[in-house]
This record gives sequence, C-alpha cells and structure tokens, in this order.
Amino acid sequence: MAEVDRLAATLGAPGAHGDSCETADYFNLVYIEPAWERYQKVLSEEGLTLEKLYGSFPFHQYFSNAPKPMFSHDLSLEEAIEVAEGGYRRIGKLFTELEDIRPFELLKTARDRQNYLLTKEARIVAMTSTHAAMKVGHRSSSSVIARN
Repeated sequence: MAEVDRLAATLGAPGAHGDSCETADYFNLVYIEPAWERYQKVLSEEGLTLEKLYGSFPFHQYFSNAPKPMFSHDLSLEEAIEVAEGGYRRIGKLFTELEDIRPFELLKTARDRQNYLLTKEARIVAMTSTHAAMKVGHRSSSSVIARN
C-alpha cells in the first residue's frame, strides 16, 4: 500500500490511493492505465527518438530510487522500449499482488479467511489432480491403441 501511495505522489494524484486494495485498484484504472495508454500512443508516432521516449515515460519519478538509472543513454530504441515495458510490468505486478490479497480485506474473521484459503487451495489441488488424471488416461488409451 505504501508503494501505491508513493506511485500516486510521483504522478501528482491527489487522494489516499493506498488506503485499501479497492482504492489502489481504482487508482490503477484511473491514473496508471491511461498514463500508459498515452505513452503507447507516443511510441507509435512517426519519428520516435530516444529523447522523446525518455521524456514521455510517465513513471520516471517512481523509478528514481532504483539502484541504477532506468534508462542509460547507450540503449538502442528497441532496448529502451523494452526497459519501459519492464517498468510497466513491475507496476502491474504490484497491482496484481494487491488483487490477490483483496479478499483478506473483505473477510473480517479468521474463520472466513481460513475457509477462503482452504477453498482456493482445494480448487488448485482438484484442477491439478484432474489434469494429471486426464494425462494418465490419455497415455494409457494411447498405449492400448499402439499395442493393437
């Protein structure tokens, strides 16, 4: 949540966007995705230069605390685009992680949280078991056909 607040501050977005997973998701929809779409339009323009790419990247301030600069001036245009997309993926991962924990904000009791986790894990086990059974069933029917 602190990272969402820091991201909001670097974009100059007023409000408490890191108060909950719901407000963070709203911030993503209203500020982050439109900023990235505007940046994508810049990338699709004719005569794109490294300076234009660097200057229009909306998340410079957010990545300013990285151990080394995000964009070095010896990058090719394609490499710089890849670096920018990597930055956007990093921001997207932040919101994906918040989406994963959102049910815990809504479920107030420990019992409800335990039931949620148990149900979620049970689905994963069931899907994995079903997939394994289908693969084993497919192999055994293939071997029967091959023997005949």
